[in-house]
Amino acid sequence: MFFFLIVPLFLALFYKPIAYLCGRFLNNKSKRENYFMKHISNFLRSKSWNVFLFLYLALPLFAQKEYKIDQVSVVNVGDGRLLFQELKTEKALNGEHRIIDGYHSAYVLASFKDGFYDGGYKEYVDNILITEGSYKEGRKDGLFKINSKFDGKLKEEKSYKEGKLDGTSKSYFTTGKVESERNFRMGKEHGKQLSYESDGTLRKEHNYKDGKQVGKQYTFLKGTYDLYETVYFNEEGFQDGEYSSVFTFGSPRILGSYKNGKKNGRWTTFAESGDTLMIETYLDGKEDGLHVSFANGSGVRQKEYYMKNDRKDGLYREYNLENGELRYEATYQAGRLHGKERRLIVSNRFDYWETSTYVNGRQNGPFEARYVKNDQLRECGEYKNGHRVGRWKRYTIDGKLEKEWDEN
Repeated sequence: MFFFLIVPLFLALFYKPIAYLCGRFLNNKSKRENYFMKHISNFLRSKSWNVFLFLYLALPLFAQKEYKIDQVSVVNVGDGRLLFQELKTEKALNGEHRIIDGYHSAYVLASFKDGFYDGGYKEYVDNILITEGSYKEGRKDGLFKINSKFDGKLKEEKSYKEGKLDGTSKSYFTTGKVESERNFRMGKEHGKQLSYESDGTLRKEHNYKDGKQVGKQYTFLKGTYDLYETVYFNEEGFQDGEYSSVFTFGSPRILGSYKNGKKNGRWTTFAESGDTLMIETYLDGKEDGLHVSFANGSGVRQKEYYMKNDRKDGLYREYNLENGELRYEATYQAGRLHGKERRLIVSNRFDYWETSTYVNGRQNGPFEARYVKNDQLRECGEYKNGHRVGRWKRYTIDGKLEKEWDEN
């Protein structure tokens, strides 16, 4: 027993010279990357006390198996597997080994066959078991359990077959209740995907077939509004059919439809009060047709215009939110202003309408402004490429010339 007590004390006092000598010895060796005890001098400086306590104290006290210390190289063979070999002899590992990263407090206890993981596998961090499972010929096979590195509680369970997810995978809340559940078949999601709130309330229920979503998909969305979303997928994995998101009290938020993964037809958005907020029309995923928006609360029409291939095309109008009267109108062509534009200017004295002409998005041609009260001319002139040019005039509301000037 004296031997097991004096050796750690000796190492604690003289670890720096030992680290220096070991470092000099290893630094003259091959530069080949190794997984175990890389740069042993640094390892001894930072980990010597813990490591040697384990070797000389923990082993006799707990009768744990003693592992020979060797340097090991790791080779990625290119098919997702890792090949472990003794660094000096390039001999493949066999049997049970403990793999330690000298820079961290993590280690792996695993069985090997011909250099590949084969059999039981355990991974520890700060002596807490965080991963437990099994391998077959270097590939994950069977149930893997992943635990929290803080308290060791179960976080996830995943089933594998030939290195691919196969079967049911689960994640857990810290309380132990199921947080999510997914099903796989040879690496592809297949079956139900479920997720829950911490109180057990179902938050999501999706259906998969060979990695694609199919059939009805239900999701509970949390955000500005809590909503229940329902959408349907066809056998090819595209959204197809009716779409709805509904407030938790039952009234619709959005109603629409998909065709082969693209929005199609009329889509309507509603307020919590049930008032319509917006109407859109789609064709093959692009907005095409009438678009109308309404003010929340009053239901007054706010904007209306036409779209073609996701761009404004045709008449565009905006309305006063207080009284619903027209305050702006223009004509678009392929997303650009093209033709007449009328804009209501509200003034402290007299309101007036401005009328401009646009060609391919640029203001070109005659301009005039007329008083709302009596339709008398207020101002007139001409634009060229977005700039005022030529002679301009301004009049009072009773028709008298107020100002006349030239624009360069």
